[in-house]
Amino acid sequence: MKNKVLIVLLLLASLKLGFYLRSIGYSVIPDPFIILDEHTNVWHGLSIRSSGVPAAWSILPFYAREAKSMGTGGNIDGFNLSVDGKKPRLSDYSSFPKPVVGVSELNYGRGLSHTQFVQPYIDHPPFGALILSLFVSKEAKTFKDVSDYDLRRASLYLGTITQFLIFVLATLLTEKWVVGIIASFIYATVPSYVLMSRYALLENVMSPLFLLSIILLLLARGRLKRKDSDRLTFLLILIAGIAGGLVALTKIAGWFLILADVILMLVWKFGFRRISVYVVPAFLIGSLYFVWGFYLSPKLFLDLFLTQASRDFIGSINFLVTSWKVSIFNFPVDGWWTGGFLSLFMIPREKRYLPIFVSVLMVLMSALFLVGSNYPWYFIPLIPFMAISVAIFFYNISLKPDPLHILFAFFFFVSSSFYWGYGVFQKLQPFLLYRLLFLMFVVLGVFGPFIYNRSGILRKVWSFGIFFLLLILLILNRRSIFFILEHWGKYPLIYTPGTF
Repeated sequence: MKNKVLIVLLLLASLKLGFYLRSIGYSVIPDPFIILDEHTNVWHGLSIRSSGVPAAWSILPFYAREAKSMGTGGNIDGFNLSVDGKKPRLSDYSSFPKPVVGVSELNYGRGLSHTQFVQPYIDHPPFGALILSLFVSKEAKTFKDVSDYDLRRASLYLGTITQFLIFVLATLLTEKWVVGIIASFIYATVPSYVLMSRYALLENVMSPLFLLSIILLLLARGRLKRKDSDRLTFLLILIAGIAGGLVALTKIAGWFLILADVILMLVWKFGFRRISVYVVPAFLIGSLYFVWGFYLSPKLFLDLFLTQASRDFIGSINFLVTSWKVSIFNFPVDGWWTGGFLSLFMIPREKRYLPIFVSVLMVLMSALFLVGSNYPWYFIPLIPFMAISVAIFFYNISLKPDPLHILFAFFFFVSSSFYWGYGVFQKLQPFLLYRLLFLMFVVLGVFGPFIYNRSGILRKVWSFGIFFLLLILLILNRRSIFFILEHWGKYPLIYTPGTF
């Protein structure tokens, strides 16, 4: 009973901390004018709520070419585009001109700029946009009325839901609630994870849905192993299928995540009937995007779909760039991002971690296959698995010292937290202290395994020491976020003398 109370208190503390850090200055940092997809996602949802007809910003040239050839121009009218004073309605949209293109002057925080609005907007499926537009003020009557404060409000709550699901998944996979709590605190305090979760991007809608589908399938698998009642098992799989379908109805990349779930069910030998219970709702719900697009404008949708498929691919080297840092303007170099990527490949090769292996593979495949590696936010669905893998990493070190892992922890996690949470606050970087820390970790790496195997008391001291280190790093991470927010875009240089 005491353990359960402690777990609940720690989880609530981590969720509260995560929401608090995520919400500080969320409307201005990261810069809301860098990724205009944030605005278009919310506008997309608001336009559907307004008239049933999707409208938003798009840079795809096909809209303008089609509209010019048809001679259809539109005026901004609320959250839609009207033609000759007539506003579109979904009920009679078949007779409405399409596509319609209009231009408005908007200020995203860097002065007025011309923004092209298109209707029907069918670049992406509608579900994620509907979710991201949930908390926009009712006072907003047209596109320019949507404030940056409202733009990202839904993402704050999605981040909390994602954090809770990270705890659940990590606990289920490892059967250790301690790992779940560590993963939750890591997601709540790592600067790059916190900042990325603020964005009003479709990937931040996909993440909790995908985690939910995996958790439900894990629960269903547990029931199958215990040979429990089929009725509840089928219900779990059905809800997982609905969640998977909503992932695909959020973004095309979601189909790869559906495939990840199917692969897991095949490996776990769910059988054709149970897999069908997942696949049928997932396919039907995910396919609504294609039904929706063809209903709105068959020719336009097909042309746009083919245009999207021919996007420029500049190579998988962008994956390497993204694994090093968040390649978005003004983002800091965060060792937890790099270490998180690398720790995905350091998870013990055990069957229980199969959901992580398959999920990570499918996210990477979707980014590469759909040319998402050109855009760092395509990797947002990896963040929950990075948080879990780092938690597993620290837990395993606490049980079994390994020289390479100890040095890995120093170079990526300790160095990053020390730099952003302590070093930058000094007028001169504390190089002497840094050297002492380095020597300490080298000594621990060399002698730690020997000392650990000599005594049971020393094992407990070692385990306590690792958790104490992790606590210090989490505190430094929290402090890091305040420094990064206060000095956004004006960081101390991280450089090697003699280079540029």
